[in-house]
Amino acid sequence: MIKSFVSFLLKNLPRTFLQRVSRPFFYIISFFYRGDKVTCPVCDSSFSSFFPYGRQVRENALCTKCLSLERHRLLYIFLRDIKKTINKNVKVLHIAPEICLIKKFEQIKNFEYITADLDSPLADIKMDIHNMPFNDNDFDIVICNHVLEHVEDDIIALKEIRRILKKKWLWNCNDSFLLSYSRNNIGRFYNN
Repeated sequence: MIKSFVSFLLKNLPRTFLQRVSRPFFYIISFFYRGDKVTCPVCDSSFSSFFPYGRQVRENALCTKCLSLERHRLLYIFLRDIKKTINKNVKVLHIAPEICLIKKFEQIKNFEYITADLDSPLADIKMDIHNMPFNDNDFDIVICNHVLEHVEDDIIALKEIRRILKKKWLWNCNDSFLLSYSRNNIGRFYNN
């Protein structure tokens, strides 16, 4: 019953609306998931299980406190551990930022953290990924999580990401696959 309801809402309500109303709704739901079988690394909260979530509903997927999904928790752990090894200031662009990660990444002392999206109310900058308003070699890290499957031309979007990244860079792209190429490899990939 609850799986069908969640699936219906995700398929029929606009993403921007869901972003605005989901936090209070899930805050209430979290009381029914109290326990200690799973722990969310993003908000450090424990539950009996994570909430079922997705258009094709997955069991044990959503943290009801911070709204992180499996991919968000993995990304958070990865960047949390990366930041421990970085001793300099890092400029980070987060395209289509997830609500569960914004505050956490804003708190990282050596990150200059900028969010951008075409229409999300959560983003600092409104922009089209096909024509980003940034200088060449402007960012050390670009986070682009589950975006490319929604854009008009993924090759142009990838070329824009490559353009704004510095030569020594990190790019996280989790769109049905994870790519982490060096600048030269991604150049060879798109020139072939």
